[in-house]
Amino acid sequence: MPLPPLIEIEPLPGPVRAGVTVPGSKSVTNRALVLAALGSGETELRGALWSEDTQVMVECLQELGFLVTVAPDAAEAGNRTITVYGQGGRVPRGGSEGQPLELFVGNAGTAARFLAALVCLGEGVYRLHGVPRMHERPQAALFAALRSLGYRVETPTDRLPAVIWGGGP
Repeated sequence: MPLPPLIEIEPLPGPVRAGVTVPGSKSVTNRALVLAALGSGETELRGALWSEDTQVMVECLQELGFLVTVAPDAAEAGNRTITVYGQGGRVPRGGSEGQPLELFVGNAGTAARFLAALVCLGEGVYRLHGVPRMHERPQAALFAALRSLGYRVETPTDRLPAVIWGGGP
């Protein structure tokens, strides 16, 4: 199957100030969490789906050193209001070659893929791993893409667990 045509993304001239309603989706919520972490300052996500996958993402962002707070959502019991304090494209914490920062992704595929890319912006070494089922899921295309950008990714099977060396922003 051929790839879709490339879409050029034009950078905005300044900060974005907007209110956006995020639907109750684990995939959309995890994307919003990563974007909030990459931003600068406080981002509040109201109506964010609170599922195992989004809990894993919140825990991993906290492990990476981001301040993330979670509060009940008044409108929907299965949702939360999540506040993320972004670091302007910087990942605050990383491990070393001898002691990588451990990120447990459980069985959360979106968290695993988004975090693999996010930690490349860090200054340390990171080990992503999950439950045994997660270790069966192929990640070859993602790891190849990261390697093509110059990042070091070590995994014997192109699956998790994987050790990734960040290169900074």
